[in-house]
Amino acid sequence: MKIIFVTGAPGTGKSHYIQNHYRDTQRSYILDMALQSKKLYGNMDAISDGSKIAAIYNTLSEEALFALFDGLDLIVEYCVTGYDGDLITLVKEARTIGIHTELIAISLDSEIAQHRIQTASPDYYPSLEIKDATIEILQGVLESYGMNQDFEEICEIESDESVISFFKAVREGKECFFYNTDPKAYFDFEPEFEFEKIEGVNYLKEFDNFNEAFDSLLETNSIFDLHPLKVNIKYKNKLKECFLKQYQEGKSLTADSKLGKFLN
Repeated sequence: MKIIFVTGAPGTGKSHYIQNHYRDTQRSYILDMALQSKKLYGNMDAISDGSKIAAIYNTLSEEALFALFDGLDLIVEYCVTGYDGDLITLVKEARTIGIHTELIAISLDSEIAQHRIQTASPDYYPSLEIKDATIEILQGVLESYGMNQDFEEICEIESDESVISFFKAVREGKECFFYNTDPKAYFDFEPEFEFEKIEGVNYLKEFDNFNEAFDSLLETNSIFDLHPLKVNIKYKNKLKECFLKQYQEGKSLTADSKLGKFLN
């Protein structure tokens, strides 16, 4: 698994190179906003549509993250416009979390490149116009991947509406606990300020211990509607303690087969 940056100036044929060399979806995933727009909406105009860009951003982020988890190579088109400190930063961030990187430089005579841009087909979308967004998406993917390396799943609990996953994580050297009620959605931790939030992202709250996280869940869910599906053996007693604390007197734990199976 590695991130392959295909770099070059505008019009040098980066997209063409990627499509010719990385067609095997069993081995690689192409992080490309233009392709994602076409996949979701049938055209690339959606990139400029404020009502659709969030869906492109979120689905691309999620698919790229899962591709890394599946051990696929991530292919990223990177438009070079001079000295690109952002590229160096991305390479360092990737290597810091244990992901190898490879750089492929595409070059072409500037006059030929300019002519290709001027005579490009309607399917051509300049990588320069989505460079900043691509960088932002990849940074988010790398951050999420890095955080997941320090994740430990505590349990999965079924509710009437979804499956809720509890985790312990290490963030900035400190343990925190959180739960996710929508495992299919792209998530991030709740930022400090409201204006930092991006539409369509599932923001999660952090808690100092598991009891606080579990109590927070009970603010919107009845204890009698929650049933453990999978429990990390290290947290079995802690989960049982939380359930028993909330159960009403006279309610038999063994009467609930799902709960009794995991906690008795």
